[in-house]
Amino acid sequence: MYQYIQDFFTQFTWLDVIDYLLVALLLYQFYKLIKGTPALTIFLGLGALYLLYLVTEQIGLKVLSRLFGQFAGVGAIALIIVFQQEIRRFLLFIGKAGVTGHRNLLLKLFKGKSVFTSQEPDVSEIISALQKLSSQKSGALIVITDQPEFKPYEDTGVALHAQLTAELLENIFFKNSPLHDGAVIISGKVVLAARVILPVTEQANLDGNLGLRHRAAIGISEHADVLVFVVSEQSGELSMAYRGKIFTNIAPDFAKKKCKEYKAHKLR
Repeated sequence: MYQYIQDFFTQFTWLDVIDYLLVALLLYQFYKLIKGTPALTIFLGLGALYLLYLVTEQIGLKVLSRLFGQFAGVGAIALIIVFQQEIRRFLLFIGKAGVTGHRNLLLKLFKGKSVFTSQEPDVSEIISALQKLSSQKSGALIVITDQPEFKPYEDTGVALHAQLTAELLENIFFKNSPLHDGAVIISGKVVLAARVILPVTEQANLDGNLGLRHRAAIGISEHADVLVFVVSEQSGELSMAYRGKIFTNIAPDFAKKKCKEYKAHKLR
């Protein structure tokens, strides 16, 4: 082991330094992309398994090394499956960029800025709609994302790509509207889609009074870094879901505060 470390530093060059720095930079950008999502936990788990494989291989634990090696061997396939949405967004971003776009992408990477940006959501329009829907006891499910594309979920509903206004949200969730069932997805100042089908949480210890809308709100917040608001059709009560947790009977001011924290990337 000592000889291996000695040989490593003896053969270490400035080219290796650049190589490791570039890899670290790419990993940091990838971390920012999946931050706040379950994918981050899975990525860290796979990384820990690969590290254990390297350690056990170096110290000569053959059986453990072989076991961890099997996991490491399928790691690339697992990453593609787990991070298919993130990889798709990244490839779309690269494919749409021209020569200038690629140069700007490299500049963003070196400056440490995220390559995925979107406009800030119009909080006042969202809160105004939530207050009106709550007073009317109109059931609603609103998903706010900071990603410009949410295709896997958008494709389950009706694409709108319309300017965000309180009136639009109120009309969508009007009880006789053909779009009122399902969720609305908002990115920046745009309503991407309506009547969207969301994954339902599998948590078993939830309050029995929580309906399908609330469970879908928790479900999507477990799968993506989104902020979700729910209006109960029975009571008009306003709730919020974030990172797999549900906050029931919240006030509009609390919802407004959380919207601002989310768009400023300060919501925890």
